[in-house]
Amino acid sequence: QVNGITLRRRVVCLLSFVGAFFNAFLPGSTGGDLARLAYILRRYPAMKAEVLISVIMDRLIGLIILLCLSSLFVAISWQLLSSAAETLSIALAIPITFLLLSVIIVLLIIIPFEKFPDFFKSIWGRLPGNEFLTRLLQGFRQHRYAGKALWQAAAWSVLIQLSIYVAAFLLARGIGLAVDFIALAIIVSIVTCIASLPISLGGHGVREASFLLMFSVVSHVDIKDTAAYEQVIIFSLLYMLLNMGWSLIGGISYLLFDPARIMDYTNNENA
Repeated sequence: QVNGITLRRRVVCLLSFVGAFFNAFLPGSTGGDLARLAYILRRYPAMKAEVLISVIMDRLIGLIILLCLSSLFVAISWQLLSSAAETLSIALAIPITFLLLSVIIVLLIIIPFEKFPDFFKSIWGRLPGNEFLTRLLQGFRQHRYAGKALWQAAAWSVLIQLSIYVAAFLLARGIGLAVDFIALAIIVSIVTCIASLPISLGGHGVREASFLLMFSVVSHVDIKDTAAYEQVIIFSLLYMLLNMGWSLIGGISYLLFDPARIMDYTNNENA
């Protein structure tokens, strides 16, 4: 809405499920964003920059909240994470990424383009698709006037992330995995950051290896013990299936509503 993109809540919900479906088998967590982008462009073909920045902002808010919570948990468990070389680099990378990303976002929103250094404006002017990039920047800066909407989106993102921690904790308790809530929140936050990287399809494989590493460091689970190893792998698979449940809803939605039909539905709703 900040950039003039108007969709009904039920349509946004439907597109979110379809995005979750594509995230299940595409690299990282960007496949769903591309799917949503294609769908919304059906409704607003002349507003490519505005649609793109809307999808980017949706992803960016979720990423900032995840990095913020992960950085908080890294601080809480710094002594444990810094004790192993495998997790020390992760413990440093997450808060550094959060700080750099936050600074860049604040600078882009607050500082007018006219006040940017001349060398930056010179480089910007020579970039391919300069006009489109300028529209992206303008759409991004438009969010400085939408404080209420941004805070609401951030609040919902925090609630969703907390519900994921609770669900993961119940899964762990259900299979007899001895871990307290804070430790599990730390583990899930860091593993989610790692699995979101576009280095495997749906994070498969990376997620399991990351859970094994984090459980051994944060919860002192002896993964050399066969029973403990299997417990962590089972937890990882159940956690994946939990996410796959949302993907299944998205898959059904994708089969029932192709992009053209969804956008026709949107047009009728907005008429």
